[in-house]
Amino acid sequence: MPPIPVLAGVTGVLLLTGVLHGAFRALAAWLCGDRRPEIRERISLNPVRHGHWFATLILPLLTYLLIQWPIGGPTPAHVDEDRLGPGRLALVALGGVFGIVLAGALFFATGAGLVAGGVIDDVDLVSSDAWQVINVGLSYAVFILVLHLVPIPPTDGSRVVAALLPGPLRRVYQSVAPVGPILTLLFALWVTDALHYEVRSIPRGYGRELRRAQNRLADGVLEVADALKGR
Repeated sequence: MPPIPVLAGVTGVLLLTGVLHGAFRALAAWLCGDRRPEIRERISLNPVRHGHWFATLILPLLTYLLIQWPIGGPTPAHVDEDRLGPGRLALVALGGVFGIVLAGALFFATGAGLVAGGVIDDVDLVSSDAWQVINVGLSYAVFILVLHLVPIPPTDGSRVVAALLPGPLRRVYQSVAPVGPILTLLFALWVTDALHYEVRSIPRGYGRELRRAQNRLADGVLEVADALKGR
C-alpha cells in the first residue's frame, strides 16, 4: 500500500490530466462551432466539471493499486455531432489529445525541476514520495494517451478514423460506441499483462515494454535535470 502522501499526489495527477483533457477538448469544440452553454462550462480548470467519481478517480486509483497502471479518465463533454460533422469532431478529439500531452509535459518538467533543485534526491529516488508521484504522472499520461488513440469508438482516435471513412461505413464503425468503453478497458488490461496473470491461457500483452518505456521516461527526466544542473 503506497503512503498517504503518494496516494494524495496520484489523485492530483489523475485530476489534472482529466481536467486538461476535458478543457482542451471543450475549447476545441467551442472553436469548431459548438457554442452551447454546457460546452462553455467545460472550458475550465475546475475538476468538478470534468470528472466522474468512478471513471476519473476510483477506477484509476483502484487499478493503480492492483496492477500499478492507472486505467480510467475524464467524462468527455457531449459535443453536438450533427452540427460539427466528422471533420470537426476529429479536431475536437485532437484537442483532448493535446491536453493529455500537455499534462505529460508538465509532469516531465516538474520532475526535472525538482531533481535539479535538490527537492528530489537523484541518488535515492526509490524513497522519494515526490518521485513516485511524478513517475505515476508520466506513466499515466503516456498510457492514457495511447488508450485515447486506440481506434475503438468512442475514443479520440476513433473520431479521427471516422472522419476518414465514407458515411455508411462510418455509421457501422461508430455503432460499436455503446460497448467501446468495455472493449477499451479489456484492451488496457491485456496490454498491461493483467489479464495474462489472471488467465494464463491469454497471451501476454506489452507489460514488459510498458515498464521499459516507463524507465526510459524516468531516465529522460534525470538527463534533463543533469543538464539543468550543468553536469
